[in-house]
Amino acid sequence: MTTLRCAVLGTAALVFSQTAAAVSINEFQPNPVGADPAEVQVELLGNAFDSFTGVLLSIESDGSSAAGTVDRVSQVSGTFDANGLLVVTVPDLENPSFTLVLLDTFSGDVGTVIDTDNDGIADDLSTFGTVFDAIGIPDAVSDEAFVYGEQLGGQDFAFTGDEPQLVFRDSATLEWFAINDPAGTDAFDINGNAVPFANFNADPSVTTFGAVNPAAAVPVPAAAWLMVSALGFLGFGARRKV
Repeated sequence: MTTLRCAVLGTAALVFSQTAAAVSINEFQPNPVGADPAEVQVELLGNAFDSFTGVLLSIESDGSSAAGTVDRVSQVSGTFDANGLLVVTVPDLENPSFTLVLLDTFSGDVGTVIDTDNDGIADDLSTFGTVFDAIGIPDAVSDEAFVYGEQLGGQDFAFTGDEPQLVFRDSATLEWFAINDPAGTDAFDINGNAVPFANFNADPSVTTFGAVNPAAAVPVPAAAWLMVSALGFLGFGARRKV
């Protein structure tokens, strides 16, 4: 990682951590199954009953001369429900690879370029207000170098082996998971590791806009399980001696 990229990541992460923890992107469909729809839904996560106004934008992340170009901009607003969820509707997103960004304000427009020399580093954020969240979705290994989520204080998926049709945050841990098209039997975590559908408390391949997302069971580490078993055995032995 270059010194410049480290500096960009460090500065963006600091701004993000200080200002953006209360609102995040929670679920959306990078490329819904079938023909591209006119509109798609994006679920946001925030504080219950708070009102919200912001901007969702998509940044081209294909490794081409267009990388770093803003290609979708939508004003969004509403009130978070009792579960802290707000579902907004925006025009269809261009299929991945792209980076979806949630901000309070954006003074640019479609065609604004944040990566002026097309090297995968966002070097002009003068049109950005406060970044609440950002998530990069690559559809090829080569595009991992052109997603901008981490640089903006959010995260970037590793290539999951196909184009994700759905991504969502685990309702318990807030970790990201992706469902590919075709869905298969595994979800993929942010690092591209496969997680069987059976590990979740509900089918993760089904959209849950406006409802609580599925959660993956957290396995007990082997060392911890052995310790618990040993303590149980010692306790049993102590009871036998009394």
